[in-house]
Amino acid sequence: AVLSIVGSPLMKLLSKFQYKRFRISKGLAAFATLSTFIALIVIAITFIAPMIGKESARLAKINPDRLISATREPMSLLEDYITSLTHEKVSIEAYVREKVVGVLNFANLSNWIKAITNFTGGALMAIFIVSFITLFCRNFLRSIAGFHRYFNRIILY
Repeated sequence: AVLSIVGSPLMKLLSKFQYKRFRISKGLAAFATLSTFIALIVIAITFIAPMIGKESARLAKINPDRLISATREPMSLLEDYITSLTHEKVSIEAYVREKVVGVLNFANLSNWIKAITNFTGGALMAIFIVSFITLFCRNFLRSIAGFHRYFNRIILY
């Protein structure tokens, strides 16, 4: 149902296309619409995957000790200020070191990569399943107009 709502404008546009006596059938328009959706998703994944790879390579190159040493002075000023307010010794450096090492831990990085891979695989499987069901459902093309009328009746009344 959602696919027919989203794809309906493109399908109507393709169905209106006419060159002399040649006209695009509703079946061909539906196939072209689904192909367009699949192509857009594949293009998005193609652009996003290299970006994720570059960012993970940048994260792997970060040296936590160098990062902590570069921020040692501001952290000591903040520690002194917090100590003056609370009268308790606070170690921000230890806390930041623990969090930075935890984020940059390669086990966490591999878990992120696994999660992204699982999500991509699941998304591709979902695309395949939805495309298969949509293409081979014999009532898909017939029900688009009826569904829109029914949907409009529900929304308008």
